[in-house]
Amino acid sequence: MIGALITTVPETFATIFAEGDGFRRDGSQFDLMLSDRDAFELGDLEVLAFHVSGHTPACMAYLIGDAQFVADTLFMPDAGTARCDFAGGYAKSLL
Repeated sequence: MIGALITTVPETFATIFAEGDGFRRDGSQFDLMLSDRDAFELGDLEVLAFHVSGHTPACMAYLIGDAQFVADTLFMPDAGTARCDFAGGYAKSLL
C-alpha cells in the first residue's frame, strides 16, 4: 500500500525522463492506495493513515494506538534538513 498521491511521483519522473505511454503513472502497481485518515486493520490492530506531504507528495504516516510511524517525513536535525527535493516534494508543506 502507498499514499494515493503516488501518481504525482511517476508523473514527475515521466516528464523529467521523457517516458512514453508504457510508463505506468496511475498507481496500478500497488494493491492499495490510501488517502488521509483512511483506516485499515493489521492483524488485530487498527491503523490510521495520515497524508504528510513534503518529502514527496505521496508520503504517509501511520498511527497505531499511541505510536505514530512517520517513515521518511522526519529526519535527524544533524543530517542537515528534511529532504523535499524528490519527485515533487515541497519544503513549505513540511512546516
